[in-house]
Amino acid sequence: MKSPFAIFRKHQKVLMVVLTGLAMFAFVILDSLSQNMALIPPVFGFGVGLAIAWALTRNMQYSTAWMLVGAIVGTVLGSQLQATTAASEAVVQTSFGAVSEEDLAEVNNRQQMVNGFLIEAFRTAHEGDENANSFQLQQALFGGNGDPNREALMHLLMLEEAKEIGLDISQTQVKAYIDRVTSNKLSGRAFREITSRIGLSGEDLFDLLREQMVAREARAVLMPTLLTSPDDYWTAYQKLNVRQELTVVPIAAESFLDAVPKPSEDELKAMFEEYKDVFPNEKEPGAPGFRQPVRVKLGYLEVDYDQVASTIPEITDEEVAAYYEANKEQFRNDVTPAFPNEQPGMEEAEQPAESEAPAGNGPALMAPGSNNAEAGAESAETPTKEEAPADKPEADKPVASPENKPAAKDEKAPTEKPADAPAKAEGEDKPAAPAEKPEEKSAPPKEGEGSESPEEGSDGNEQSSLMSRPLGRAFASIQQPAPEEGSEPAAAEESEEKAEAEAPKPEDKPEDKPEEPAKEETPAKAEEKPAAEGDSAEKKEEPKPETSDKSAESTATAEGDSEPAEEPMQEEPLPEFRELDDALKAEIAKQLKDDKTLQKMAEMASQARGDMISINAKYAVAPEGEQAAAAEEIRKEAQAYAKANGLRYVETPLLSPSELEESEDHPIGGATEPVANPFERTEANTVVDQHFSVSNIDELARQKYRLFEAEDPSTLNRFVHWQVDYRASHVPTWDEEGVQEQVRETWRNTKAQELAKKRADEVLKMLKESDKPWSETLEGVTETGKEGSQTLVVSYTGPFSWLTRSSAPQTNPFAPPPMEITQIPIIFGGVDQTFMKTVFFDLSPGELGTVWGADHRYVYVVKPENRTEAETVRQDFMGPQANLFSFMSPYEMLARADTREVARLWLDSVYERYEVKWKDEEGESAE
Repeated sequence: MKSPFAIFRKHQKVLMVVLTGLAMFAFVILDSLSQNMALIPPVFGFGVGLAIAWALTRNMQYSTAWMLVGAIVGTVLGSQLQATTAASEAVVQTSFGAVSEEDLAEVNNRQQMVNGFLIEAFRTAHEGDENANSFQLQQALFGGNGDPNREALMHLLMLEEAKEIGLDISQTQVKAYIDRVTSNKLSGRAFREITSRIGLSGEDLFDLLREQMVAREARAVLMPTLLTSPDDYWTAYQKLNVRQELTVVPIAAESFLDAVPKPSEDELKAMFEEYKDVFPNEKEPGAPGFRQPVRVKLGYLEVDYDQVASTIPEITDEEVAAYYEANKEQFRNDVTPAFPNEQPGMEEAEQPAESEAPAGNGPALMAPGSNNAEAGAESAETPTKEEAPADKPEADKPVASPENKPAAKDEKAPTEKPADAPAKAEGEDKPAAPAEKPEEKSAPPKEGEGSESPEEGSDGNEQSSLMSRPLGRAFASIQQPAPEEGSEPAAAEESEEKAEAEAPKPEDKPEDKPEEPAKEETPAKAEEKPAAEGDSAEKKEEPKPETSDKSAESTATAEGDSEPAEEPMQEEPLPEFRELDDALKAEIAKQLKDDKTLQKMAEMASQARGDMISINAKYAVAPEGEQAAAAEEIRKEAQAYAKANGLRYVETPLLSPSELEESEDHPIGGATEPVANPFERTEANTVVDQHFSVSNIDELARQKYRLFEAEDPSTLNRFVHWQVDYRASHVPTWDEEGVQEQVRETWRNTKAQELAKKRADEVLKMLKESDKPWSETLEGVTETGKEGSQTLVVSYTGPFSWLTRSSAPQTNPFAPPPMEITQIPIIFGGVDQTFMKTVFFDLSPGELGTVWGADHRYVYVVKPENRTEAETVRQDFMGPQANLFSFMSPYEMLARADTREVARLWLDSVYERYEVKWKDEEGESAE
């Protein structure tokens, strides 16, 4: 066998040339290629093409020419490979080249290294310093709070801008930046230790820090700054504080669709070409747009509530009783607690002292909580602060008569008239009540009405009665029980009856005939109304005259009294817990069945999700060319699983977020993640969120056959769902499926809007020329102006302002609520900034105009009315406003919102200047 060296010696000259060329290639060319990896594929193609041509044509006459052709072909193929590879890896295209995800990651990595150094330097320099200003460190760190890839691209764009304007940062400025962050406390030794720990040399660190400073400085120099002027604050103040009403007449664009002529294909193509690159409303509100949004196709298993409920056995009485006993607290009756003045021991504290009772408004009253009879007697003997004048005319006082003479305990007799005090009733063992204290003015009886017996009642001094029982006589009757027959009345009851008998009513006046006896029927009739109003309870509790019950009854009958009003029965107190009657049993049975149904549905959904994991995994493990077959196999197995387990399998068409959310054929679009507490449903992710809240289109692609669960809040149906397919956002072609129908529908809607606006102008002119109310002017007038269409309707809004504070829950409880546009219920389709600007700023009060709703389905003829006076608002604005310019004031928040809008517009201009186009730009955030 020949030695390998024999072959080398035989072809020594050729092999030396080859090895020398490879050495030159490695040390010269490859070193340059490492600085620009994009050149590797063309160079590699050049070498491969040259080698292949040499091997095939080395013995031919024109081998050199063929080798040159091979090199050229290899270079072209290598360049094509490089372009294809770059295009497949690039996530964004710019005027200075494609940027891959790796490029953006490298930018973020360099930024993190710089920030890591700054944090370590700050900690080392301020070690042991409790007063270190951490806010200073936060201001020094680089990067934003947005999407990392977007921030990285902005960094690259600002480096390009810095080159154009000649912006640079010197070594001295970099060192000064480090000294500022560390407060000049970082030693050289500490600097070297930190750079060593993070794996950087001092020179590399300065280069990285200079790069970050250049990008930040370029952004600060070029980005416009919005300065909030006093006029901006005044505008914001008006938006929140000026209120007005509107008179509106809506005109629907839909009413004019039948009047739109059929378009030609050229007209449709012209509209398509004009708006194919934009989304609807992108150019302006109501403008067409045919760029296709991201769409997904879903497959899902549905667990139907009604179907599962039909399999649940009926709830037995034993189950109901057991649940009732175990959860009795749920069925506790809602018994209203006692009012504060009804609590024991609180009456005296709430009532005014006897000596503090106002003079002239009734007798001095005892504290209602007192039950001491002797105290009541002492109170009766104590004169008020203001005695009745001695020269008071006798006519001012009522004249006692046998018919209207009250019992001693019911009416206070003046001390100067002891003879008028009623004597003790016959057969009564109790002593007569002591003489009462004098009074400034007694209450004379009304004409035709004598002093009433306690059964008949006397309103007496209502003010004093309410002072004694602030919550009324009905509540007072609950406070004290009625005295037993033959027992001595309590002093508190005496005081209350005296107050009612003696206190004058506002309408009480001395009568010309005080001695005329009252008709017997009058007291009963007068008492009928109070009895109906709840005063019968008080009558029941009032003490009777000092005669026996039988004698009083016989006397009343003998005198021809009418029958007393029937006393209503007092309601029995509610039991502590609800009685387990048939209604409650049915309620508990329904609750138990619902709980069992939902529990079984949750178990079925959980089981289905577990089984579908193994089925859907077939797509992930399928080779590249066999994924379509795997998807079809998954569909068939899902259908079979649904049939075997009493579920329903459904596949949706490709739907955008709005189409999925509004779909009537597929209610899964309105479902949310299952929640244990229904009040937490507003915080749960919707199905739209689950499938479209992704950071980029690649993540959306990776979600294929990933399983989610959801629940329909209206039907309680459960879903196990996954993404079957998706379509990225793109500019459509004319022949693409569904595009021509979309263009035709948009054309018809646009022309109908034009006709609706023309009709609104006609109605506006009609109203301006009329001096009658709108309802009279438009009586019988139709929307389209043609007979048979909808009659115009005049509507009126309530008062509203341009902006209002949001009532939505806030993640930060200390932050003020954000501002949002006030929504007006009768404005169909909502309102937007253009609508509010028209009705608040463009139209004066009483001025007529037209304006579109937010979705351009209705155009409105409007008239602002009852607007807040401008001078009043201006005076409030010019007055002392403690929070007008504070950081958390709503006006400052509105100003900051304008600043963000300016920043957004500037960013758009930068993107346009550098021709920035993200891979599937609008689709990468599919929300």
